[in-house]
Amino acid sequence: MLPHTKETHHFLNHEKLLLLPKGTAIISLSRGAIIDTNALLKLLDSGHLRGAFLDVFEEEPLAKDSPLWDHPKVTLTPHQSAPTQIIEAAKEITLLLKKFRQPVT
Repeated sequence: MLPHTKETHHFLNHEKLLLLPKGTAIISLSRGAIIDTNALLKLLDSGHLRGAFLDVFEEEPLAKDSPLWDHPKVTLTPHQSAPTQIIEAAKEITLLLKKFRQPVT
């Protein structure tokens, strides 16, 4: 997990996300601006990335018209990894990890 700083802003940009093996699922629990959302969406749409589980977003609160809301390869949660509900967050994240480990059909 990285803090959001000038150096980590869009740390996971298009070029770095392309280095991930095809079919990778992204899980983001850190700071939303670490991932370049536009690059993420392009690589999800192209099929390079299998899916994305996002608990944090580049823009918070997430805009009503954000394409993340309805993207079929994106699962959104409302900051469940925050330490206030750590047990419930761990359960939810475990379920989502199991979902991502299922074979692609």
